[in-house]
Amino acid sequence: MTAMYLGQKLTTATGQRFTVLTCDQQLYRVVVQVLWSYPEKFPEMYLRPSGMHALMSFVGLTGTLMTDTWMSEVLGEVFGGVQKMFSGKKFQQNVRALRMLAEEVLRCISKVTNSVEWKI
Repeated sequence: MTAMYLGQKLTTATGQRFTVLTCDQQLYRVVVQVLWSYPEKFPEMYLRPSGMHALMSFVGLTGTLMTDTWMSEVLGEVFGGVQKMFSGKKFQQNVRALRMLAEEVLRCISKVTNSVEWKI
């Protein structure tokens, strides 16, 4: 609560109306409870989860949709524990795996666009 108060004080002192607070899942839960308990103390504070947790949720969703597809086969050849990756765990492996998949998909697309002649 002290960090929330000081953050709000700092943003108000710099002329900003809104305070955006980014934190991990454990602190997110605590901050939400504080905001619900004291809405009058923090009227312009907006909370968002950290980027890592947002990415893990996205990967978990993608994994749910892509289970038993070519994606699990490709990642299974390169990485171990694909099921844990698809559940949103193993953050570092997820970042590498998604980068690898994006490069491969974009390579196919870039070959098609590079072979097209543009006439002006």
